[in-house]
Amino acid sequence: MKLLYATSFEKTSGLANRFQVLAMARSFGKVLDKNFILGAASFEDKKDDILIHNFKTTKSSILAWRVLKFVRKNNIKVVYSREQNLLFFLVIFNALFFRLPVKVVYEVHTIQKTLRGNILDWFLGRFIFLHVFLTDHLKQAYVRKYKLSETSKIVVAHDGVDISTFDVNISKQEAREKYNLPQDKKIIGYFGRFKTMGMDKGISDILKALKNLPTNIVFLAMGGKKRDREEYEIQAQNLGVRDRVIFVEQFEQHILAEYQKAVDIFLMPFPDTEHFRYYMSPLKMFEYMAAKRPIVTTNLPSIREVLNETTAMIVPPGNPAKLEQAINYLLDNPKIGEELSRLSFLKVSQYTWEERCRIILEVI
Repeated sequence: MKLLYATSFEKTSGLANRFQVLAMARSFGKVLDKNFILGAASFEDKKDDILIHNFKTTKSSILAWRVLKFVRKNNIKVVYSREQNLLFFLVIFNALFFRLPVKVVYEVHTIQKTLRGNILDWFLGRFIFLHVFLTDHLKQAYVRKYKLSETSKIVVAHDGVDISTFDVNISKQEAREKYNLPQDKKIIGYFGRFKTMGMDKGISDILKALKNLPTNIVFLAMGGKKRDREEYEIQAQNLGVRDRVIFVEQFEQHILAEYQKAVDIFLMPFPDTEHFRYYMSPLKMFEYMAAKRPIVTTNLPSIREVLNETTAMIVPPGNPAKLEQAINYLLDNPKIGEELSRLSFLKVSQYTWEERCRIILEVI
């Protein structure tokens, strides 16, 4: 079986969606070997572990046409994508002009908010071979809204992680020395984009909690666009904690993984919005689990599909005081933090990228 992952992405970058596509491509390649191809608008084509074909367009209609010509020429059996517009044109063009016996797989990341988006997802629900959902709650909402039939092929596959990337052999002290981080402080850390679709991901609550935490605790925040870092720098200044916050730009994964080893506690205090509550499958959650540090996160259904009280400290969303209490508790009780991180690390083996690909391929 030959599978093509089709995307309109132009390049690999620090964005989570690009990274997720590339991680899936690498894992599909490991499982399928030469029977897998990543079809992009313009990705770097010198990656030894991925066979890439660049279609040289980001326009969904043109890309869909070129994808179908490539499918016909190369005897592709499955086309996989997370892009609604691309899949719409692909289904239409195949029905009208190509009539190829190709299975189309749609990886769904959200419930559409616009009329056009809802119409397209309703349409795709009638013609897609397999829907892949990031969370069970997203699946339930999607099936209910678009009335998928009982015979529809559906699979829930959370995002994943390459464990070897984050379980690196460097001590906390060595990591702090390497990146000039304080040895005599407790470090709480957040890694990744500071905002999603313009929504705060809990950085504000961390800064408010930090104000009331002991002064020997500093906050390391890595990632975020420059304008977002500047916004939170102002917030930290206004709260009187700017000298206890270390803002670092986003680095490549091998550097990020070493920074994570310098941290005492990982933070993931997502707010209670529809997106965070039901639809997200945060990459940072699996990276945190693989890095063997205790996690403090918020009590949301999407989080509880993976973590619970045996693997993380779970606090109410939008409550800096409870976040502060959880951080203090873990720092005062390091043995409990060690047990949480141990059990969390054991569980993350279920969520590797390769395991995710195998789950999807079994259904295909």
